[in-house]
Amino acid sequence: MSEQDPRTTDDGSPVLSVAHDAEDPVVITPCPDGPLLVRGDVLIAPEPGAEPQKPPRRVVALCRCNMSSIAPFCDGSHKLANFRTRPPRYNIGNPREDPGEDPGEED
Repeated sequence: MSEQDPRTTDDGSPVLSVAHDAEDPVVITPCPDGPLLVRGDVLIAPEPGAEPQKPPRRVVALCRCNMSSIAPFCDGSHKLANFRTRPPRYNIGNPREDPGEDPGEED
């Protein structure tokens, strides 16, 4: 089994390095059928094994469709590729209840 680069995910995608400042939190917003908008103080490794760098803007759009010519940033290619995302499986602050579970039933 080969060792994974600690700056990449299991599939080799770059990992965001997040500065932990309570006054300036990093916010990641998945756009429906589009990129991930990242707001805040982050460093981004442009490719696996590369040194993380500060992005050129305070808010960046990261590609999710794998069609961008400026990866890891979005260039709008998702529109031409008709990229579609799945609806989120749960809300982070309010996970969905088990669909087979009726909260009114008791044993």
